[in-house]
Amino acid sequence: MKCESACPSHNLSLRLRSFGKDIYTSLRKSRTEAFAAIFLLGVVIVETLAMTSSWKPLEDSLKSLIGLNSQWLVYTIMFSVVLLLPIGTFYLFCYLLKLWLGKNEYKTQDLVTQFAFLFIPLGGGTSLCS
Repeated sequence: MKCESACPSHNLSLRLRSFGKDIYTSLRKSRTEAFAAIFLLGVVIVETLAMTSSWKPLEDSLKSLIGLNSQWLVYTIMFSVVLLLPIGTFYLFCYLLKLWLGKNEYKTQDLVTQFAFLFIPLGGGTSLCS
């Protein structure tokens, strides 16, 4: 709380800004961070499904489909499939957006990187609600 006395020009001000604006307006967005944001949503979906009554029937269906009784292997397969669903779906939507825009200046990877950060509050909010 010594900002005002430490500032030589006394030009401190208080401004309102939207929540998480620094995430969306950052100049440097890496693909690794974008993937981590989508991965967060996938993990939250897996954990939410695991806490509901729909997980056991899915698990039993997969056991009968592949003919394995290993609990660890069945969980790993289900985890991987449910985790890859949001990643694949989002990538597909970004690809369709690129086609819809019809401009060659947009790449699907760049669109994924730009918009993936929207999943951070969605994943966090879903995690809090479950």
